[in-house]
Amino acid sequence: MPAPRSVSDSSSAGSWWRSWWPLREDESRSGRRSWTVVLLALLVLLGGIVWAMADDWPRLLEKAAQRGRPALAKEFGPALLWKAMLVNAGLTLVLLATLPWWAGPNSLAGRMQEGDEGEARWLGWRWRRVVVGLLLLVGLLVRLPRLEQSLYNDEAHNYVRLFSGNWELESPEQEPVFKPVTWVETVWRNSNGSNSQPFSILARACLDGAKKMGWAEPGEVVEWAVRLPSLVAGLLTVALLGGMAGRRLGRGAGVAVLGVGALHPWMVMYGTEARGHALMLLGLALAWWGLDKALRRGRWVDWLTYGAGIFVAATAFIGCVYHLVVLSASLMLGQLWRWRRGTVGWDQVVRPVVASVLAAMAGLQLMLPILPDLMRMLKEYTVVRGVMGLDWWQNTTGLLLTGCNWNDLAAGVEGSLALERWALSDPVWMVALALLVVTMGLGSWELWRRGGAPRRLLVAAAGGWLLAWLVGRVQGMLLMRWYTYFTLAWAVVAIGAGLVVWLRRSGWQRVIGGLAVVACGAIFLRADVRLMHWGKQQERAPVVRVRGGPYPESMATEAARQPLTAAFWANGNVYDPMLTGLRSVEDLQALMKLSRLRGRPLWVSYAHRGAAARYSPELLALVEEGGEFERMEVFLPLEDRDMTTYLYRLKETPAAQ
Repeated sequence: MPAPRSVSDSSSAGSWWRSWWPLREDESRSGRRSWTVVLLALLVLLGGIVWAMADDWPRLLEKAAQRGRPALAKEFGPALLWKAMLVNAGLTLVLLATLPWWAGPNSLAGRMQEGDEGEARWLGWRWRRVVVGLLLLVGLLVRLPRLEQSLYNDEAHNYVRLFSGNWELESPEQEPVFKPVTWVETVWRNSNGSNSQPFSILARACLDGAKKMGWAEPGEVVEWAVRLPSLVAGLLTVALLGGMAGRRLGRGAGVAVLGVGALHPWMVMYGTEARGHALMLLGLALAWWGLDKALRRGRWVDWLTYGAGIFVAATAFIGCVYHLVVLSASLMLGQLWRWRRGTVGWDQVVRPVVASVLAAMAGLQLMLPILPDLMRMLKEYTVVRGVMGLDWWQNTTGLLLTGCNWNDLAAGVEGSLALERWALSDPVWMVALALLVVTMGLGSWELWRRGGAPRRLLVAAAGGWLLAWLVGRVQGMLLMRWYTYFTLAWAVVAIGAGLVVWLRRSGWQRVIGGLAVVACGAIFLRADVRLMHWGKQQERAPVVRVRGGPYPESMATEAARQPLTAAFWANGNVYDPMLTGLRSVEDLQALMKLSRLRGRPLWVSYAHRGAAARYSPELLALVEEGGEFERMEVFLPLEDRDMTTYLYRLKETPAAQ
């Protein structure tokens, strides 16, 4: 029988493993050897797939062209994936060739850096976990009611194309057929340029999990399941930002940032939507978390955490590229300056470069198959053309500070969140808003004064905001307001830090600090209450009004199935499998004839009235002005009048039961 392993044998095995760990810091030779093994393994993997698939994947696009049709996701996906692998194999060779230049020892190892004591105080606070848990619980309770709200326009598009599937209806008198999307389409389909791949994968996994648990049928809309990744990502972002503030700005700032992040309306909104924005902000928070440690300790694990955050942010929402450009530029300039002054070694200049290259390689591998559709959409889609004038600055500033637009984009909607409607109509709210602005200014100065990662957070967010405007201005492109969502982490940290700056002072300034806390809480909660009880768009409401509920309730009884339903410039078909999509006046006239022939009531809904007036004027005129339909209800939006949904019924037909 073999002799049992001794403790020394086990210790030797552990030492052997640690010596090959590529993130080891104490021996440059073992680090270079380990990085060599890792990169060689990656090269073999990429090169092997490229060689094995060279006669298959690259030719899929040619075969699709020969058939005279656009390439499908299962064709262009593997073809572009192969090209990404080829490029990444070349980049891996470059990393291998330059390895002696960047795989040296850590010049900051064992050195005490500014901020280390603050981290120790934050981590050593005995009530830290309790306070963090309670504030995250508050954030969860504010967000939970939004998970069940109706999907709105962009969410509904992605739900059908990427997460679930669509109902196909050949005729109103036939049974609809559900066609689920494939995983290939979930990962690579990007026909409208809105596929956030990491989010799409997570949302699809959550939806499939809900179905397997018996909580949903195929084709049924489960809003909470596809919004769950955003909920988790949003709360993790709050925790990361609070932790970074606690380490670098003090215990009070950590608590304040956690509170601001839990309640900030813009964070609540996108932390409960089935889109990739919350995951993008989580990636940025992860990048700053790693960057804060990397600038003080210089370890590979921290630089790679920074790179992983960049990867998550860019792949979740490519609109954050403006932020990433400014962040990368300011970081490299700062590291070169520190190296010239002798406070860091050359290794701290090249390590962020290597981490960024690895992040770019991973991003290229995932995103290259969807980039052609994205570039085509940006070139052809007319809605992204326009002028980014004063109203753009007003609205993005309002969202950054309060989560509310400045201009009233939903004129006539009672309870609109537009700042010009309520913040300027009452002197008390005007003072509260002014206090919030001053508080964020104080906090931003505190971030600049602290240097390191806090200063780069300020520079990257504010600089990215300005860069986005400059690029849009030069190219004549109108970037939507939510493209500046990457600035939100700056606002959350700066407002939290500003509150603490007030409260640390004495006398009347501390009193102002108390008033600033009340002002921030009042502004945030006013908007949060509205968000908790009012969805962005009421796509589900017409179906509930006509059929008594969405699928499967909409097909459960003969009374529910009796009405004929149709829509244009709306997404009611997500909730109603028996709804007919209208593309022309002839489509609607055929339904009107069928309604009168069969004695079945006909209901028509539409939204985006401005777009309908431009692109479907005859159809809109027949419904609104033809005299044959009567308006039954108007479902108001949260903040944008284009998302108002109108419901009409054909006259001389019986009302729905």
